[in-house]
Amino acid sequence: MIPIQSATRTSVSTNIITTLRLDKVFEALYAFLRSTFELIADCWTGRTRTPVDLSMRNAGAQSWERARQRRELTRSPHCVSEPLSWGLGGPRWAMQARSSTKFERNSDFTDLVEIDSNTIAFFLGEVPGGGLPAALYQTSCSSLLRYGSCSADAAKTLEEVNSILSQREQDGRFATLTYGVLDLTSGKLQLVSAGHRNPVIVRGCGSAEMLNLPKGLPLGLSRTTRYRTTQTRLLPGDRVVLCSSGITESKDDNRETFGGERLTDELSSWGDAELSDSADSLLERLADYSPRGYLDRTVLAVHYEDLVQGDEACAENASYGCP
Repeated sequence: MIPIQSATRTSVSTNIITTLRLDKVFEALYAFLRSTFELIADCWTGRTRTPVDLSMRNAGAQSWERARQRRELTRSPHCVSEPLSWGLGGPRWAMQARSSTKFERNSDFTDLVEIDSNTIAFFLGEVPGGGLPAALYQTSCSSLLRYGSCSADAAKTLEEVNSILSQREQDGRFATLTYGVLDLTSGKLQLVSAGHRNPVIVRGCGSAEMLNLPKGLPLGLSRTTRYRTTQTRLLPGDRVVLCSSGITESKDDNRETFGGERLTDELSSWGDAELSDSADSLLERLADYSPRGYLDRTVLAVHYEDLVQGDEACAENASYGCP
């Protein structure tokens, strides 16, 4: 017969081992489902892509994949001690993403997609809730947007992704998101909102303007949702900034939110500072404003430089009130 004290120790040890094993099971399940989602998305896009699309996608795929893997390691729900922090760039653009969270998993997700050599797409979204189900839903959204962004039509891309998400049983889960497509040749910018916060355009002269996008339903709620595209143009030195709700909704000790006005004021002070420094300064400003804040805060900033030079560039800047 096993003594009572020994039996108690055995029971506790068994519970600990079971908990550890369950944790490993959940990690393995997460990895399996994530790879399955990406495989399904890849098969879906493979049926719709043309040989030209595929050749563009394969150009420089190895270096792009290495950069994506580095970002994935930083954003992984299992890397709970590391905030989101990454940057990429090309001959005519640069991008930086920064975030801070006080939870094990960040509810925000963001990424960049190279549609072709002259077009990039980018997005920032949020999935309410937490835990493994929310992390899986983030992965599903990101995979569909990353591998399904073969169209330069922003609204069409969101409608296709939303249709797939809405057909799945996700326990009522949804994602808010802002999606942008930038033509690197002309500076033409398409922006679509799926119930997310409005983006801000920071002009090269320092002025900042918050765009009022038509709000579509969040992704995953209704298969028949139609999205409306807002078009504008970025000039040399302009930046477009996407923020999560945790930035504008952060509250100080008097329960006053940071809000859109303070955000635009802060962004207009960026000037010609490095994009990474500017993104870091915004999060530092929020940490001072709301030191006990519990919301996830994420900022994605895209800097544009085109080939317009001389008098033409000066004339276009003057049309926006810039010297």
